[in-house]
Amino acid sequence: MSKKYVIIIGTGRCGTVSIAKLIDGCKNCCVYHEYKAPQGILHWNFNINKARQRLKELQSFQGQLVGDTAFYYLNYIEFFDNHLDNLKVVHIWRDKEEVVESFIRKTEKDGILRNHWHSSKRKDKIYKDSIWDIAFPDLDYTTTKREAIAEYWELYMNRVKNLKIKSEIFWIYVYDLNKKEKQKELFDYLEIPEKDRVYRFVWENKG
Repeated sequence: MSKKYVIIIGTGRCGTVSIAKLIDGCKNCCVYHEYKAPQGILHWNFNINKARQRLKELQSFQGQLVGDTAFYYLNYIEFFDNHLDNLKVVHIWRDKEEVVESFIRKTEKDGILRNHWHSSKRKDKIYKDSIWDIAFPDLDYTTTKREAIAEYWELYMNRVKNLKIKSEIFWIYVYDLNKKEKQKELFDYLEIPEKDRVYRFVWENKG
């Protein structure tokens, strides 16, 4: 049986950890969440060198269904679709207001005010996170961080809708993830054999 690939995308703070754990828990499946690659995470702006390196890494994963989960794959999906046979794409999403509030809590934890959506050129950008800033778009035309995150959600959703790939993208709402019938639909889409499926409750990174 030829190897199949899956890339799971979503804005972040939307259930990506949970869905990766669900699929990875099935037999003969190897699905990471934000695979710790030597060259680091992917840039928001498409970078061909990083794309080629990540392609090699995905191809090296062992299993019948292999892949990775991360918000930063969005602008690389069409590249991977052109270079990987049997690629499936899953998009997990959460309501905009909840994503905004969750990112606010996460980026203001422990008094460190991270803002990934405004460039370092802005005078009001207090804290620079060179590791993660590159993975988000610069939305300097927005006034506040809250407004920028909301705009990021809109931008992300629109780009997913406009992706042009060979296979239809499987959309799943985060609050449907633990419904057995939805897990069955997901496993069917991924063509995971019945004998390899593990149905279970997953809820990681609450908040």
